[in-house]
Amino acid sequence: MNVFTAFLISLLAIPVMRIFNNLAIMSNGLVLFVSASGVLAFVGLIVFVNSRLSPPTHAAVNDKFIYVFTVFAFTAVVDLFIGLELHGFVDEFMAFYFKEGEPYLYTAHGMMINYWDGTGHYVMYLWLLYCLVNRVQHRSLGLYWVGSIMNSMVVLLFGGLTGLHGHVVKPSFFLNTPYVLCPLLFGFRLLTSQRYGHSPAGSFKKRSLFLVLFDCLLAMGSVALLLIFIVRATAAAGSPSYYFKLYGDDIEPYLHDPTKYGTIQALLYFAYYIPACVAVTYALCVPGCKWLPDLACLIAGGTMQGQVSYIGASLAMRTEAAFRVPLSAHPIFWAVNLAVVIIPQLLCVRAYIAPQFFLAEKVKK
Repeated sequence: MNVFTAFLISLLAIPVMRIFNNLAIMSNGLVLFVSASGVLAFVGLIVFVNSRLSPPTHAAVNDKFIYVFTVFAFTAVVDLFIGLELHGFVDEFMAFYFKEGEPYLYTAHGMMINYWDGTGHYVMYLWLLYCLVNRVQHRSLGLYWVGSIMNSMVVLLFGGLTGLHGHVVKPSFFLNTPYVLCPLLFGFRLLTSQRYGHSPAGSFKKRSLFLVLFDCLLAMGSVALLLIFIVRATAAAGSPSYYFKLYGDDIEPYLHDPTKYGTIQALLYFAYYIPACVAVTYALCVPGCKWLPDLACLIAGGTMQGQVSYIGASLAMRTEAAFRVPLSAHPIFWAVNLAVVIIPQLLCVRAYIAPQFFLAEKVKK
């Protein structure tokens, strides 16, 4: 098993989608669920057979996540075509799925979430497959993916259940189960595996002036994100306070979109990312917080996915005009939302390329 084989297997999704779209029986939600489950199982079987037929020098490592990421790469191609069809670039590939599969995908957020899965996640799947097969260290990449897909699934599923399409949940809703369980299992495996070695005690004192200043800027950026998340969540919750109402109505009206995706994303940032911002600010000031590099990857992955979907849906023509960002609010909108993307990515890069400050042993008194 190798990355090129996984790439070829993923392309099988294109004819499968076309065939399914032309089958009248796919108008039955239960049949669609069973058929889709069978296709995913068949993709896993192809991987199994390929691994047994491969020469010893190219045999797959005995790792169950090779199957997982190959199947996920297959579905990522499906998701890409969902996004393309929603945007009008292709036709008659996934129309059947919007009716009897997951109707809540027929939204601006559904379009953007599938675009990200079909591009960003797709690249991650192939990269992770390469790392697993060749036994290359992949802790940071794996946690980045876990943060990204878990943010995606929480917003998608809760938005689908509570939003505009919550009354038409179909059996195919449960096709999302592996996308919740597998990232949790993979993340648990990574977090409980051996971390690269710590730095000698006191090595944090060797930080350059540049790193000290950069860490100070990142700490201030984390505090800024904390404030942004508070304002967003309060506005999304419908606060009658003038300033929060002004922000929700005139700057980010997508927070009130009836699909609820914007609201769920804001509340997710509030519930989980605010504590993370507090932890990051502490870790940037106090040496020896060994958990920071892992947390930075999770935050960076989550905010990247969250912001790609949120920004795209806030501007997409598929979103009702009343909930799109007004032209007059674009400068503030872009400043706020790009900050939510960029600051976590810079933190992730900082923790990856120069982790000594965080991995240093604390001096015992």
